[in-house]
Amino acid sequence: MDTLVLNTWNELRKELKGFISLRVRDPEDVKDILQEVYIKFQTGIVRIRDPRKITSWLYQITRNTIHDYYRKQKGGEELTDVEVEEHEQAHFRDKISQCLSIFIDRLPALYREALQMVELQQMSQLDFARKLNISY
Repeated sequence: MDTLVLNTWNELRKELKGFISLRVRDPEDVKDILQEVYIKFQTGIVRIRDPRKITSWLYQITRNTIHDYYRKQKGGEELTDVEVEEHEQAHFRDKISQCLSIFIDRLPALYREALQMVELQQMSQLDFARKLNISY
């Protein structure tokens, strides 16, 4: 089982890091969470009887560890699933904004401003049209 454990971890480590990175802002916290997941993986793998379930079990450990991270951020209070999802979505929006900004910066000024204001800064299209004094 040791070879299976090591191979499974090596195959999924980058994938899990990406999974965590989409949900947690601070890269150092991502590393800490990944390390914590690895420790839980090492200590709990002996209870897994069906090797085909290791991946789903590992993702469940990761989700629970991220949930624990957000609960600690809130001072130990239990977070609702909605609150955890809101944190994750906000972080995901930030990541997407960073990726898109490279392409947006290459657009002509008017299009660039429209995308930045409406999509990235979440100004309504109606407010943006009013700001530029153009039709909605």
